[in-house]
Amino acid sequence: RLLLSRATAPKGEPKGESLISRRVGRLFAMGDVKSATRLLKSAPSQLVEERLTRVRVESLFFGNDNSGACSQVRSHIRQFQGTYWQQAMAFCLALAGEHAKAAMVADILAEREGAANPSFFTAMEALSGVRNATIESLANPGALQISMLRAANLRLPADVAAADRPSILRAAALSPNAELDLRLDAAERAEQYGVLTVAELAELYAAVPFEKAELDAPLTAAEAKWGPRGRALLLRAAALHDVPTARAEVLQRAYRLG
Repeated sequence: RLLLSRATAPKGEPKGESLISRRVGRLFAMGDVKSATRLLKSAPSQLVEERLTRVRVESLFFGNDNSGACSQVRSHIRQFQGTYWQQAMAFCLALAGEHAKAAMVADILAEREGAANPSFFTAMEALSGVRNATIESLANPGALQISMLRAANLRLPADVAAADRPSILRAAALSPNAELDLRLDAAERAEQYGVLTVAELAELYAAVPFEKAELDAPLTAAEAKWGPRGRALLLRAAALHDVPTARAEVLQRAYRLG
């Protein structure tokens, strides 16, 4: 609430980035992308800061609005020359089908050691049509990397959510290109941070497939393998019971195991 306050800011010349840029950055780091985006819209049109612009682009990528994000990238590529903007531009060129230009930008980045994570080049290859490309590790990614892997239909590696960042956890939970176990783990943690609703978590629980033996003895099966799948199993079992006392027994076991 403090970050979203409409109170008058202290007077004086800002040192470094503006106050609104810092506020937007904190909201974004919390995973409250909607509030960050809303605050961005209230920023003065003449205020053009790299971090503020980058947060705007990242929020669009997180919202799966590649078109909107790429529009911003193209508008500011002459102002900001860092490696992030070059990677984003290469991605946007690939999405537009301009693969020769995209490859040229990627080649320039490849010549500069450490300019981009190896996952960037793998995703670019996949977007150009290379098959069987895989990414084994992607610790501490950003919205750009998440969006690139989704567009290239590449599996999110297991360590994507290791950084424990709310926005990344939400993105991993909602990514159709992630393994179900990764999505479940990320979804539970994202819900604890408040960036994923209970309804969204329940919807993901409902998508978990179970064998008949597990559904026939859910209490035993859940206790033997307690974790996201176990919790999903008990909620499924509770929903299947028509008798209130039987449903209560299943839920009671879930509370005790928790």
